[in-house]
Amino acid sequence: MKSTASHPSEIQDRLRKRYLDRLSEKMRRMRKDLVDRNWPVLKAEGVHLRGSGDAFGFPELTQLADRVVRTIPEGVISRARGIPEAKVAVDSLISAIDSILITHKN
Repeated sequence: MKSTASHPSEIQDRLRKRYLDRLSEKMRRMRKDLVDRNWPVLKAEGVHLRGSGDAFGFPELTQLADRVVRTIPEGVISRARGIPEAKVAVDSLISAIDSILITHKN
């Protein structure tokens, strides 16, 4: 009987493709959240991307996401509050995601 198990590299390729598909949606939401100054949501996305970038072979995402997390203060943040260093960090992360998506387009 033939095994239906996939080769480990095929599984990794499929997982990476799903990750890239989700990145596209994350980037769209992050752009909206940045316009809306939804800092807590942006910080949460940063935490998620900081934890997943290296795992999928994108260490630059980990580094940029860490910068997002560090520049957005803890606690309740008014949406009216501008945080210039956080805006720059989020913009840099969004640009890196865009570049990755362009480079890895199927």
